[in-house]
Amino acid sequence: MSELSILIPARNEIFLQKTVESILDNMRGDTEIVVIGDGYVPDLNIDNPRIKYIFNDQSIGQRASVNKAARMIDSRYMMKLDAHCSVDAGFDVKLMKDCEPDWTVIPRMYNLHAFDWECTKCGNRIYQDAAHDLCAECGNPSFEQKLVWLPRWKRRTDYTYFDRTLKFKYWYHFDKRPNKTTEQISDVMGNLGACWLMRLDRFRELEGLDEKHGSWGQVGVEISCKSWLSGGRQVVNKNTWFAHLFRTTPSFGFPYDLLAKDQEKARVYSRDLWLNDKWEKQKYPLSWLVDKFSPVPTWDQLATEIIREPKSIEKLIQAWSPKMLQEALNISKQLTNYGRSFKDLEKYVEKTRGQIRRQPEVEEKPKSLKDVLKEKKASGQISSKLSRPKEVKRLCPVCGQPQNLIALELGDKFKSMWEGCQTCGGRIPCGHIEYHTETKEEIIDKMF
Repeated sequence: MSELSILIPARNEIFLQKTVESILDNMRGDTEIVVIGDGYVPDLNIDNPRIKYIFNDQSIGQRASVNKAARMIDSRYMMKLDAHCSVDAGFDVKLMKDCEPDWTVIPRMYNLHAFDWECTKCGNRIYQDAAHDLCAECGNPSFEQKLVWLPRWKRRTDYTYFDRTLKFKYWYHFDKRPNKTTEQISDVMGNLGACWLMRLDRFRELEGLDEKHGSWGQVGVEISCKSWLSGGRQVVNKNTWFAHLFRTTPSFGFPYDLLAKDQEKARVYSRDLWLNDKWEKQKYPLSWLVDKFSPVPTWDQLATEIIREPKSIEKLIQAWSPKMLQEALNISKQLTNYGRSFKDLEKYVEKTRGQIRRQPEVEEKPKSLKDVLKEKKASGQISSKLSRPKEVKRLCPVCGQPQNLIALELGDKFKSMWEGCQTCGGRIPCGHIEYHTETKEEIIDKMF
């Protein structure tokens, strides 16, 4: 009986051998490796008693493969690892040392620089991608793949979350909060699903991976929700790390066909399961998890505050069009068991419905800021020589998505007005529950 079993589901993985070698070189405890060949026989040139093999004659998917292996092992701990990763020296001992019976532990993550393409003529190297047709330096069509297999130390991830559509997101600014923690073991909301460790009896208690999702997708969300909503805890251990190879371009993708309908099936099932609190073993609703990490990007901007404070709808009516208000209401209705009852919200909406209906059925299309500026230039209110509209792309400080901004260039100084975050929509400032009641024209008048 080993202390730890590392389960590696694999299907046509070209870097499986490098992953296994990295584990063998860096494990320091009583650890075994279980490779699950899902519909194929991996070609591994490694003879080591610490490696066990399970072969599926036909592919059954990542979830079913992990569950199958978990039924066959008898170790105290289990760890799931993708087949294209490298690991830190002593990672196994470090992770087991700080793992309570009801914890899920994730090591700090780095992006993995696995290989380059090298031109056989001039030696020009291209960062990992699909092979290029011609060398940009000399025009040579011949390339060789050169292994690098090193973490990208500047591409580090400690904190992640999932948005209101239950999609994995990086939480870049989490450690910049006023109440940030400096502890090496700290709570984390999200999970990529590429590497995590827990007690084997805990995994079985959580009913393993739910195969109703399908073969692949939403594993990180499932592990996160099961870990937290069952009354347990999910943490990131910054004392150790793993590096994960991200398939970054369409030409460098999955080593097997992954149908879009299968991915969508997993997303739909996941949303129904967690947004509607349908998991039988959960002790807390999903709202509890969002509250624990609040403010959470996308959740707090259009859902959480509306549900907690129904009268904030009044601010929406003042600032937003009926279409935007209806969008917010639709979001809240999707979360049928989210937090408090919706009676107050529905009652208030019913009261104000007449006010919404009194607005014209076909609204005049709002003018863009550029159009307003043109009108003001034409009327002489703004000097066309001193100012010109200029589009600027910036990242939203909370949700991390690009914002559309319009900046007015006045000599060497800039004044800018928020046109709207692509993710948050409308005129909501990201990360704040405040609503602009001024029109674009009024804001421009103030600026000049």
